[in-house]
Amino acid sequence: MVAALAASAQGQNSPAPPSGAAPVRRLTHDGAFKQHLAWSPDGSRIAYTRQVAGEIAIWVVPVGGGEPRRLTTGPPKFQPAWHPSGRRLAFVHVSIAGTDGTLDIRTMGVEGEEITPLVPAGSHVTEHPAWSPDGRRIAFSSTRHGNRELYLADYDPERNALGEIRRLTNDPAEDSRPTWSPDGTRLAFQSDRNGSFDLYTIGADGEGLQRLTDHPALDSSPAWSPDGEQIAFVSTRDGNQEIYLIARDGSRPRNLSRFEGSDHSPAWHPQGGRLAWVSYRDGGYDLYVLDRIAP
Repeated sequence: MVAALAASAQGQNSPAPPSGAAPVRRLTHDGAFKQHLAWSPDGSRIAYTRQVAGEIAIWVVPVGGGEPRRLTTGPPKFQPAWHPSGRRLAFVHVSIAGTDGTLDIRTMGVEGEEITPLVPAGSHVTEHPAWSPDGRRIAFSSTRHGNRELYLADYDPERNALGEIRRLTNDPAEDSRPTWSPDGTRLAFQSDRNGSFDLYTIGADGEGLQRLTDHPALDSSPAWSPDGEQIAFVSTRDGNQEIYLIARDGSRPRNLSRFEGSDHSPAWHPQGGRLAWVSYRDGGYDLYVLDRIAP
């Protein structure tokens, strides 16, 4: 995964925004590779992964304007996920021993303090933490049974501890990047179980699998809107990475970003109506916000 982060940042050109591109507002200006955006529950900040000079860390930037600030140091840390209470973030931590590394999920305070283990990895890869809307469950992906599957566990916020970990999906393909429906009954995720990566949903009880997209291009990184009616995602169906929207049943796909460069890592404002993502423009990767989504 760490190598994949580095590879994603290579070989891009930076075209000028065409006249039809979405009217976005720029939040960062340093151009370093970024991904894994997560709005704070009060909508005032966005946490994200930033990679520069071989260092992978979690940063945060004020949405209303201001300088980004680094939250983590030391070994690589990425994929931040704000707990709905706003008091902690889950993230993926890389433990490195020689040339080997393991990925596990930990939590920390919103200023980067009090880092504690949450989901141990052992010899497996564990990543993509996603809190349920009520903050009482956490979903994630893991290779603990061989291939990457989705898992779920109850969470006690007072003890910052998990209950029993339950397997949610069971397929020889890769299932990853879960995102919750706002009512907490279903999760959307990406899977290559039918060849190319497409989007699916499944009930939080592991029942009712539904396929949302069916396209030979790459459809990935779903983000469920707070009103439950739409899912934002990344697709290469127009030849490059773009931000798309679909209805919750998979109908009415539309290209939202409409930009010739690379757009990825969509994240909804907690109240909906606004969407942030990373875009490659002006020679670098930066955070942008679309403050109004046209119907």
